[in-house]
Amino acid sequence: MVSQSNAKNSNICHIEAANPDGQRYREDMTDKERADYENLILLCVDHHTETDDVHKYTVATLKKMKDEHEAKIASRNLGRSPSMLKVAINKISEIGLSGLKDTDASKSFNITTKLDYNGVTNKRRLINDLKVYYHKLNTLYDELDRAGSLRKENLLDNIRHIYLDVSGRYIGQSDDYMPIIRQHSDSIFEEVFNELLQLVDFGDVSLEELSPALRVVMVDAFMRCKILEEPI
Repeated sequence: MVSQSNAKNSNICHIEAANPDGQRYREDMTDKERADYENLILLCVDHHTETDDVHKYTVATLKKMKDEHEAKIASRNLGRSPSMLKVAINKISEIGLSGLKDTDASKSFNITTKLDYNGVTNKRRLINDLKVYYHKLNTLYDELDRAGSLRKENLLDNIRHIYLDVSGRYIGQSDDYMPIIRQHSDSIFEEVFNELLQLVDFGDVSLEELSPALRVVMVDAFMRCKILEEPI
């Protein structure tokens, strides 16, 4: 799609159109939502034209394509720099958020059960692809526990805090929140990641280097029920 000298063959495209005469336009979206990363996909010129076929390329189809590609790239990039997991742990644990000692951080669930219970669809491939790093991450957590560090607890508390804040925007005052969570689980998961990116101090580490490791930490937090809800 790109060369070292130019990027003329790549288009940043809207999944749901920015204008009423565009493909997959949704009237009840805000302009901010239309311009948000969640609604954008990078395509070559030929495929940009091909996606004008709204019957073949639905919103769900395009989002699935995007998520599957991101999962593949995240896994590949993390394989090149596995030390980034330790960097991600340190940086997330240093975020200054209120502690939330509300659930057992050692508890985890069958990942398929958790995905099904929360109605996760678009993020399913990402979570399944990155769960292979669970044991590596656990080894790092064990090292921290043996050293008497609270970084693991702080990290999980911070992610839980972000999740409760994001999900609360969807749930509002509703007591019957699970149907709302299931309807918006993919968006909630992505918003937690975006909030994390805003809060983490990258320092001298690039977004490209750290982002895959942050994804892995999020998948682990998902399995520990710090993100989305615990299956009954």
